Amino acid sequence: MSKIKIAELLFKTEIEDDNLMIVEDDIDTKQTTVKEFKRALNGDNISPSDYKFYSSAKVNQLINSMAINMDNMPSKSDFESLKQQVANIVGSTGSGKDSELVAARGSYSTLAERLDGDMKALKNKYIAFPTIENTGMIVDCTELDKADLTIKAGSYDKDTTVTVVGANAFSLDAITGTSAIEKLPNLNGLKIKFTKAQNTFNINLGRTLPAGTYYLYCNFDSSSNFVSEGSSLKVANSDGSVTTITSDFKYTEVTKIVTTKSITAFKIIPNYNTIVDGMTLTMKNIMFSEDGNLERYYPYSYLKETIKANTVYNKTFTGYRCIVSRSASTLTVTAVDTSYDGNKIKEELEAIKAVTVNPEDYCGLIEDKGTYIYLNKHTVNNAPDTICTIGSDSTKTRNGQPSVKINIGTYNEDDQPRFTLQLPEVQNLEDCDTLSVQMYIDKDVSERFSEDDGLKIMLSSDNAVANPAINYFFFNIGKNSFVQGWNTIKVKLKDFYKHGTPNWADIKQVNFRVYTSEFTNGKCLWINSIIIDQRMKPTVLFAFDGFYDDVFNYQYPFLYGKNIPATIFANDKQTLTKDFIDKVCMLHYTKGWELANYGCNPNKEIMIEDDNPREQYTAVKDTVQWIYNNFTENVISYAAPFGNLRAISEPILRELGFKIAKADADAYCSFFSDKDFVIPMHLLSNAEGHGATAIKAKIDEIIETGQTLCIYTSDVTKYGDEISATKTSFEDVVNYLDRYVRLGLIQCLTFSDFYKQCTTK
Repeated sequence: MSKIKIAELLFKTEIEDDNLMIVEDDIDTKQTTVKEFKRALNGDNISPSDYKFYSSAKVNQLINSMAINMDNMPSKSDFESLKQQVANIVGSTGSGKDSELVAARGSYSTLAERLDGDMKALKNKYIAFPTIENTGMIVDCTELDKADLTIKAGSYDKDTTVTVVGANAFSLDAITGTSAIEKLPNLNGLKIKFTKAQNTFNINLGRTLPAGTYYLYCNFDSSSNFVSEGSSLKVANSDGSVTTITSDFKYTEVTKIVTTKSITAFKIIPNYNTIVDGMTLTMKNIMFSEDGNLERYYPYSYLKETIKANTVYNKTFTGYRCIVSRSASTLTVTAVDTSYDGNKIKEELEAIKAVTVNPEDYCGLIEDKGTYIYLNKHTVNNAPDTICTIGSDSTKTRNGQPSVKINIGTYNEDDQPRFTLQLPEVQNLEDCDTLSVQMYIDKDVSERFSEDDGLKIMLSSDNAVANPAINYFFFNIGKNSFVQGWNTIKVKLKDFYKHGTPNWADIKQVNFRVYTSEFTNGKCLWINSIIIDQRMKPTVLFAFDGFYDDVFNYQYPFLYGKNIPATIFANDKQTLTKDFIDKVCMLHYTKGWELANYGCNPNKEIMIEDDNPREQYTAVKDTVQWIYNNFTENVISYAAPFGNLRAISEPILRELGFKIAKADADAYCSFFSDKDFVIPMHLLSNAEGHGATAIKAKIDEIIETGQTLCIYTSDVTKYGDEISATKTSFEDVVNYLDRYVRLGLIQCLTFSDFYKQCTTK
């Protein structure tokens, strides 16, 4: 038998079903047909299909099965029918339906209306986080306490950098490398353990910060054996050097740091001589920030990533009061304000409520509001009812708080009206500077006081309520300190006198005593609050009473050269030429001087009487009309003749459009709102006690205490007189003012500008 190699056989391409094949099983080699081979491959060995290989009976079986399944599904007509049935149910208002469907409609006519109502209810029930979107090279998100940021940056032909920098530049994750620094749970802070041998630790910031001004925020606590005195605060510079910020670190909550080099870390080093092995310093809520006005703790947030050229960047990130920037081209930041939760909404509503229901008095010149303690909540009457009665009175309110009305009874030379404000908590006034009393008193009451005695204030350390108190600091406010109406009278604590052994750090109550006479029977006054360490922007109002020729060729040029405006208070007492009126208008309209009203003319004496409202109204109205006709209709400032503004005059002046008035008083203005009306004035003249030395001392006083001073004179002449200043004293005062203005310690305004700055929100 000859042998033929398979590889030597001819190659056949068109294979038919009856063509033979050689197959080999476990026993020997046999022949078969191609058709039988197909059957074996497909399991189609009973009734082979006549179709080609890929259309076997098994495939047909699958097709048939799919057809059967499709036959069992609803038809299009079935779907349309069901759709119509649902629509009929949803939109139906009838009762002949399924009872459960009818009940599901609830109070609605149809199920559709019920579904729409439910969707609206859900939208009203849940408030979505506010979302903002901004585009630019720099996107400021510092108004958002916490936000989920989606940062998108389009393609650019060069590599760019995306940076996210949060308000807090300190990362607890940066603390590594020493067992002496322990991270507190929940990344709340650090606990540092000192020894004599190991007493200096770098507290790494997490990144390099450029030179500039920073603030270290921290809540410090320490072990009982820790001595804080003599500690130092240092920063580690990126060049390896160390800079001492302060060698007398006070462990306050906020510490200012000024650096001339880039920095990477800071360190707090106790006095080596006081270190005890094992003593600890705990630091919580640590922040390192460029913002010196942060009022709460913000977690560290920082991101810096490179975007390759011609690529698109998309990143989500949680940032805390952060700045997002790109080195070139623009980016888009979508910020979801996740800090806007229910508590924040409640806080904002309470703030709105406080403004609308119990509005705070507003003064735009207040730099530090201080601490208010209101009398109506904690006042006790210590005097017999025959001497005085006290009670809450909502007709005289400040900051939405009623005042305490003191009704003065029959005069008793052996006893005086007295009452006590029990403080809601012990006050430590050791480091405080001033105390203000906010009260309402009519002129016909205050003028009955003596020059030295009027209202006595006693700051007592006594445990029990007693009047007179035993251990107290005291101050007497005499009649010369009061103006008509609301007064906010400020006293420096260092000017209080001492009785017994009081303690500034332990003030438990404030006692008051009113010095009365037979003329005060049946009178009343109101005290609203005492205020600790309130401060107003130091301000001077310069005024002239009347028109004088030298105002054009001397007073104005000299003041204008110092950028100090003035207010002229005048009436129609003088007959003025057209040329004079033109010059006055020039001062007002082009130089910024204010024209205001001085009492009335003639018979200005009627303004210091208490029973003539018609006469006062007519007299002032006529003077105002003269100013309207000749100068301006914008008259809001008034000067009381003889410096005496009466209770009867205040509502008349307000009716005529006046907003502010000056009157004589040995005090200053320390708060002015739309509820206030009169401010004290101080004369610069040749009279004893009214020269340049006295006025300069008052300027120093208002800078120290944060108040407003009104300086006025009639004319400025070579020799002056009782109501006019000498040129020497005038120039001395103006030059003194100018120096403080240039130093930024004081500002000079007209009366109308003062009123606008105080009352415009």
